[in-house]
Amino acid sequence: MTSDKSLNDTIESLCCNLKPVKPICPYSRSALWILIAGVYTVAVAMMVGFRPQLMDKMLDQGFIFEVGLAFATGISATLATFWLSLPDSSRYNMFLAIPATLFAVMMFWMADRLFMEGMGAYPSTWISGCIIDCALMAGLPAALAILLVRKGASVRPCLMAFNAVLAVSSFGWLGMRFTCPYDSVAKAYFINFLPYVLGGLVLGMGARRLFRW
Repeated sequence: MTSDKSLNDTIESLCCNLKPVKPICPYSRSALWILIAGVYTVAVAMMVGFRPQLMDKMLDQGFIFEVGLAFATGISATLATFWLSLPDSSRYNMFLAIPATLFAVMMFWMADRLFMEGMGAYPSTWISGCIIDCALMAGLPAALAILLVRKGASVRPCLMAFNAVLAVSSFGWLGMRFTCPYDSVAKAYFINFLPYVLGGLVLGMGARRLFRW
């Protein structure tokens, strides 16, 4: 009896200041983020201006593969991000392998193109143009993702941060492929994709503090 009372007192001391909250629906938050990120990416692409000979690139099978791969990675990583924002995310463990696998395919594709094409020449104005557009493409989607996932209670913040970065990077990469004219690995991937990766590393190092309860 004493043990039960002690247990009840402990629970009361831990929960007395907590208020009931509405359950978070990861699907609605995923749909909201995808809608806003998609509209924002299109708007920025239209403001920046589409790349020359865009219609010719749309007939390129390699270009279509890259766009489709990035889109699939972005959608799956978004779902994984908001699933991981819930404490009971273990039920989705089997799905979590999908965005990671798609990302691995992307890395393999980059490595293959690097081997076949070489490094190429870096443009003299690499710090401007597409680099600035990268930051613009990722700004609002990244801020929105952080805002939405902080309303959850993730028990795996580092894995959630990885998927959030993957989602933001994929949508940003999609926008850059339609605006930035560089296609070789050195110009397209290292200039357009590397900034997202570096930003993700910074976010990942602070994930436990940023997404704590």
